[in-house]
Amino acid sequence: MKINALLLNLMICCFGTMVNAETATLPAEQAKIAFENQNKDYTIDLPKEWDQKEDVVGFDLFVMAPPEADGNSMANISIISGELPKEISLQSFYDENMKNLQKDTQKLKIIDSGKTTVGGVPALWVRYTRDDDQTEIIHYFFVANGKGFLVTGGTAQGSFQKYKPIFEEIVKSLKFNTAPKA
Repeated sequence: MKINALLLNLMICCFGTMVNAETATLPAEQAKIAFENQNKDYTIDLPKEWDQKEDVVGFDLFVMAPPEADGNSMANISIISGELPKEISLQSFYDENMKNLQKDTQKLKIIDSGKTTVGGVPALWVRYTRDDDQTEIIHYFFVANGKGFLVTGGTAQGSFQKYKPIFEEIVKSLKFNTAPKA
């Protein structure tokens, strides 16, 4: 079964630009801006200081944290989505993407995984490290209104805990403009 392997493959390509974020500091309360994707029927709150990358092919949204003094970007979050066949469940969507991830990614180590809710629908998440580019990533998988969604937050290894509260706040802010159907 091949379920939008593109969703995951695009994510794998984009995390190679992250570098060490040991000096990153995050304000306790960041100003936020609302991002609305009318084509995909959702809104999400983002830190105002983060840089939205326009026209990143295949992504609904790609946003990077401000660079440090050395000019390197510390963290990013992205959303990709795509139509799914009606019979695809959340578990099938997750399983197929995880199979592709483990096949396409060298030296992957799963740290944790679980269940949550995103935008009012059930979601599955996984957090892992990749030794091939020294990143730590969290994926949130969910299915709503006939689409599969993948929200991803990534940092350099060793920096994830600094950004985890921001990633969680961003994910919790996602709301569908039309009542979601899982």
